Amino acid sequence: YPLSAVVGSNKIMQKVEDIFFSGTFGGETLSLAAANAVIDKYKDKNVAGYLHEIGSYLIKELNQLIVDKGLEDYFGVLGHSSWSFLQIKEQRNYTSFEIRTFFEQEMFKRKILTLGSHNISFSHSKNDIDTLLKVYKIVLPSIKKYIEQENLLEHIHGDILQPLFKVR
Repeated sequence: YPLSAVVGSNKIMQKVEDIFFSGTFGGETLSLAAANAVIDKYKDKNVAGYLHEIGSYLIKELNQLIVDKGLEDYFGVLGHSSWSFLQIKEQRNYTSFEIRTFFEQEMFKRKILTLGSHNISFSHSKNDIDTLLKVYKIVLPSIKKYIEQENLLEHIHGDILQPLFKVR
């Protein structure tokens, strides 16, 4: 169900008195009740705190993995604890799309459906994060190895990813 609001400064909102304003679900209140229930659950369960805790754990452990395996020239971690990203760095002989293709292929093989984005939710457990990190410990060093051996493309099964959007 939709949930929206018409907001503005007091001066602008006074104009609503002079115009007819309506929305398809103008009198619908179920979405408001659902939003209140979700907000109450967020407060009761400290969802924001949990997202920060579990996401910070992922970032800390992933950064440690990158340092421990000497992967700083290949990967980084960007973003916020609730929504972070594995940064794949361009290499001299390989584009980030070639590296990303191999990365996704290997993650998918190991039953991790990811594009390198970590969208943390309340349903994720520490065990889920540890499972992801366990797969990263296999896949990320193999990327470094194949780049150094200059045979990464030989290990890609399929087409190289292409950019979806282009700057005009």
